[in-house]
Amino acid sequence: YVLEKMASAMIPTGYCFSGRFGQVISANYKGLVKVAVKTLMSVPGYDIDVALEKEKNVLARIGNAAVLIPEAAKHVVTYHGYQGHSLCFEWVGGGTLKTWIANKKAKRKDDTELNIEECSTNAYQMAHGLAFLHANQIVHRDLKPDNIGFRVDGSCVILDFGHSIVLDPEKRSKTW
Repeated sequence: YVLEKMASAMIPTGYCFSGRFGQVISANYKGLVKVAVKTLMSVPGYDIDVALEKEKNVLARIGNAAVLIPEAAKHVVTYHGYQGHSLCFEWVGGGTLKTWIANKKAKRKDDTELNIEECSTNAYQMAHGLAFLHANQIVHRDLKPDNIGFRVDGSCVILDFGHSIVLDPEKRSKTW
């Protein structure tokens, strides 16, 4: 998963967004494929190297499981690799669930409800992605509208595994 000389092979094409721990840009990889590049930033009280290793561990587990059952992983963003403090993912060019909801609200002239068929399809795809993660002992821990993306074809994908963990089947967690 290490992308050799990733930075030199990337041509930035646009700024996407920043979060507390990093930023995401769009780029062309080797001039052929549009990708998203997430770069972690140094923040006081945040060990960037530990965070990167945890996220890479989760992403490696997702990638290994996706090779075995690709159909099951289709609603989880595809990870391409890393270099330094940057992670490279498939480009998900259709915005986030947050922007989808805002756009739908802006287009409604009255107080009508969102289209139940579209909402059901999106919910099903999100549940499908979560089922894949949970079947592989991965807990996302930061699922929110900003972390659900849409591909250009309209399908939903789960994004951002920075807070995710891989459960240890030998340990049982307490919920109280």
